[in-house]
Amino acid sequence: TINSDASVNNPLDTVLVIGNKVIGYTAGNYSGIYWNSTTHFFSIQNNFISLTYYLNGYGNGIFIATSKNSTAGINMINNNTVYKASTALSYGIYFTGAASSYTEILNNLIASSASYAVYVTTGNVSVHYNYFTSASLLGFTNDGTNITATNVTLNAEGLNTNPLSN
Repeated sequence: TINSDASVNNPLDTVLVIGNKVIGYTAGNYSGIYWNSTTHFFSIQNNFISLTYYLNGYGNGIFIATSKNSTAGINMINNNTVYKASTALSYGIYFTGAASSYTEILNNLIASSASYAVYVTTGNVSVHYNYFTSASLLGFTNDGTNITATNVTLNAEGLNTNPLSN
C-alpha cells in the first residue's frame, strides 16, 4: 500500500502518486492509498488499486484522512481504478480533507460494491465523471455525470475484459 504522513519537508511541492499497481491483502493494509499530510498538495492519478482481503465490507481504495488547508493549489484524484472482486469495499474513495482545500475527484472507476463508492465529509470537492458498479454516494450532490457502469469485469491487471460494458 501507499501511505503518507507529515514528515515530508518541502511544503511548496505537490506529491505525485501516479501510475502504480497497488495490491492490498491483509487487515493491516486497510487502504490501497492512504493520505494523511497537511503539508503538501497531492495528485493521485492513473493508479490500479486491487484489494484482495477476503472480508466483506473491508478496505478502502483511496482514503484521504486530511489535506493541506490552503486554496493556493488543487488536490487531484483522477483516472484511478479501485477493484475488489468477490466481496464489498467499505469505501471506494473516502475524503475527509481540510475545510478550505480544493480537490477534484474525476474519471475514476470503482469496480466493486461498496458501502459508499465516494464519501466526502468536508472540503471543497468537485466530483464528476466517475463510474461505479455500486452507486452509493454521500457528502456531495451528484450532478448527473457520476454514473453506474454496468457489466464491468476486470482481470488481475486491471483491464476491462467485457467489451460490452458501458
